[in-house]
Amino acid sequence: MDCPLSETVKAFDALEKAVRAGSWQSAANVAGKLCALPPPTDSEGARQYLDRLREILIAARAARAHSLTLLSRVRAAARFYPPSVHISER
Repeated sequence: MDCPLSETVKAFDALEKAVRAGSWQSAANVAGKLCALPPPTDSEGARQYLDRLREILIAARAARAHSLTLLSRVRAAARFYPPSVHISER
């Protein structure tokens, strides 16, 4: 059986992968699993844990900014289409 630290590392890896892919539902599912795992009890482990969370948060912010940029470009391009062509917003 894997130790909790190994499970936490796997969860962080999965969370980062989901965030970088923009798979927000997967990221939410992994974050829920991560919350169920015990956090480190020593100060060095806690520092590394928080550093990794910070890195993933930065990646998430960058991915969201990229998504917003793409949406902005699509909306700008849509203005050049005739009114009969509809690009739906989701």
